Amino acid sequence: MDVQGTQSPGMPLQRQVHLIAGLLILTFTLLSFTVSPLFMAGLLIIGSGLTLAGLTGFCGMAKLLALAPWNQVQSKT
Repeated sequence: MDVQGTQSPGMPLQRQVHLIAGLLILTFTLLSFTVSPLFMAGLLIIGSGLTLAGLTGFCGMAKLLALAPWNQVQSKT
C-alpha cells in the first residue's frame, strides 16, 4: 500500500499579489517619508497597476508571479 504525503498547495496567487503589493506600498511610503519624496513615484506606479487590474482584469504582477518557481506545477512521475 502506497502512503502519499500531504503537501500543502502553497499560498494562492491572489494572496501573493496582495502580499507583494502591500509590502511595496509600505516600503515606498516609509522611503518617501525617510529618504526622499521621489519614492512617491513608486506609489503612483503601484496604484496605477492596481487600478488597471481592477478595471480590466489584467494583473501584470500576477502574470510575473505565475512564472515564479514556487508557482510551477510539479509533475508527479
